[in-house]
Amino acid sequence: MIAIHCPRMKTDTDIEKIKAAVSRYGIVEPCGIDNLHKIKKAFDNEYWPAYFLFDREGKLLRRTSGKVGLSMLEPILDKLCL
Repeated sequence: MIAIHCPRMKTDTDIEKIKAAVSRYGIVEPCGIDNLHKIKKAFDNEYWPAYFLFDREGKLLRRTSGKVGLSMLEPILDKLCL
């Protein structure tokens, strides 16, 4: 699991504020900061939060987004973890 912070406005690009938010929200995954929106553009992502599920070879299996996005991946994750 990797978290990627993609700022929506200039004030969201302050790295120290991002680190504080990661700590405050208890995010334990590695967190990349996409201040230049390169990752966002590479995955053609326009929605937050967004979730991408890859297999061991790096092939994209599923992508979902929005408030229910993660719940849509849970059955797939459960199956993979068996």
